[in-house]
Amino acid sequence: MRGISKFLVLIMLIGITIVIAVAAIALIQSYIQSLWKPEMLRIIEARIIYRDNSYYLYLYMANDGDVRAEIYKIEIYQMETRDVNIAIDPHKEASATIPLEKEYTLGTTYRARLYLKTGTIYFKDITITS
Repeated sequence: MRGISKFLVLIMLIGITIVIAVAAIALIQSYIQSLWKPEMLRIIEARIIYRDNSYYLYLYMANDGDVRAEIYKIEIYQMETRDVNIAIDPHKEASATIPLEKEYTLGTTYRARLYLKTGTIYFKDITITS
């Protein structure tokens, strides 16, 4: 009775080594990605203001991420879309007042969508009060 040939043992060792290497690479990549935080926008305050016969969207935001957050478009869902250029550096806060063109109703809740250049979309519900 003979044992396993040396060739088969070599093939099995190479296969096991490849599997361990692939698993290690996947583990290292997931660890590195967990350390890197892209922009993490936090909308601290959002409200629609009526002033001087016009409506304005007021936003107060913080970027808790490690890269600059660049907002290029703001949409009040099913109402209007405004092109903007708002940039918030990492670990900084910023406010913005955007003029709106439509009429808004007191007591109604609207959803604001903030579109970032990275492809991320942030949402915030806004109820208009006096």
